[in-house]
Amino acid sequence: MCYYITAILPKNTNKGAFEQIFNKFEMAFTPINNPNIKSQLHGEKYFRATKAYCDCDTVLGILSTSQRQAALMDSKKVKKLRKKGWTEEEIENWAKDKIAKKKKKVRKNLWPEMINKLANRWIDFIREMFNTGKISHLGFLKHWYSGGLESEEIVLKETQKVNIQDISVDLLTHLDEDVLYDFFNK
Repeated sequence: MCYYITAILPKNTNKGAFEQIFNKFEMAFTPINNPNIKSQLHGEKYFRATKAYCDCDTVLGILSTSQRQAALMDSKKVKKLRKKGWTEEEIENWAKDKIAKKKKKVRKNLWPEMINKLANRWIDFIREMFNTGKISHLGFLKHWYSGGLESEEIVLKETQKVNIQDISVDLLTHLDEDVLYDFFNK
């Protein structure tokens, strides 16, 4: 179906206090009631982050290779290569080459300047949210949805705590799917 970026805010957050920031950065923060994901959170509010129809063209995680590597290693092509007698090392090298070619294609379609501009827009949004002094943390999750936003069964791989002092274009463009990136300010 599509990628969607979802978000968490602390449970006591007044979403209305951020409407001006949401509008400035074209964010929606539409509440989602997904019991599956809420059971993995700690009482936070859960939202659909952007106003876009979907987030398939998001810069978040655009350069991440972990999902592609896992999908390739589980593909029919790899099964055929194993049947042909390829070693695991040969298969891994093949997968790395295929991913490297894909990364070049992504970079060709989205110039580095555009990637930086889009990622910096996310950085500016996150920092502006924290500059209000009204939140203790803000999280984002990228997931490939095959069902509805409120019914999709998502298993979080992990939660990564990230100090906003450490936020960078490189971090945002390498976000992994199904990992909750929980930003905080110390």
